[in-house]
Amino acid sequence: MDIEDKEDKEDKALMAVSVVTLNIEGDKHFSRFIPVLQQLQPEVFCVQEVFEVDLPRIRTALGIPEENCLFLPMTNMASENKYNISPRGPWGVALLTTLQHSGAQKKYYKGSGTTPLFTTPNSVDRGLLCTKVSKGTDSLLICTTHFTWTGDGQSSPEQQRDFVALKETVAEFPSHVLCGDFNSPRGGEIFSLFTTIYQDGLPAKVTTTIDGSLHYAGNLELAVDTAFYQQPLQVEVHQILEGVSDHKGISFLVRVA
Repeated sequence: MDIEDKEDKEDKALMAVSVVTLNIEGDKHFSRFIPVLQQLQPEVFCVQEVFEVDLPRIRTALGIPEENCLFLPMTNMASENKYNISPRGPWGVALLTTLQHSGAQKKYYKGSGTTPLFTTPNSVDRGLLCTKVSKGTDSLLICTTHFTWTGDGQSSPEQQRDFVALKETVAEFPSHVLCGDFNSPRGGEIFSLFTTIYQDGLPAKVTTTIDGSLHYAGNLELAVDTAFYQQPLQVEVHQILEGVSDHKGISFLVRVA
């Protein structure tokens, strides 16, 4: 191998970003997922169902500066509710990164970001939290979301409506990764709609992302969490994280092809 070829390979090696996406179920599993993240040291952590008040604890544990911790509020958990969710204020999705980033965006495809009071799982706003992370000489756009809920894993008119709005929103984006909890099982109608604009990064052998040992409903064969991506980006899943929350986490690499 000559020097030029070696330098080319080293440059390409820099164009990969490590990511973990995880629905942490509020404040219930810190002792489970924090040690795992400290071991994995992902360059980007996309988190769903997180309270804003808990972000300092997470970023401090992961050594992430405050300016690299982004939050998109979806609702205000200000009172007791029948869903056993702690009344601890604004709740939504977050993106934390150890990398340089720019152009952070909060795009709501349902609601307007007014942080409505929580009454039901779909009384909340829904949005995309995105930023462009840089590594080496290249950069890529990473987004996370917590998509519209259904109680039985079946599609609903609300999901169909919100997918149309999401699709219109991301049509303005360059190629990107969209990871998170999609509340729509692979093989179903809504998940299939996502695959008309994205490629699914979750390996086919993964049949569920619900952790039956921690989820209130037990074992459910529903793959509802994934890392969608668009070419020329590529997603390579390295590990499915179990025992960290009621959903399984996904640890993956994003590469610029």
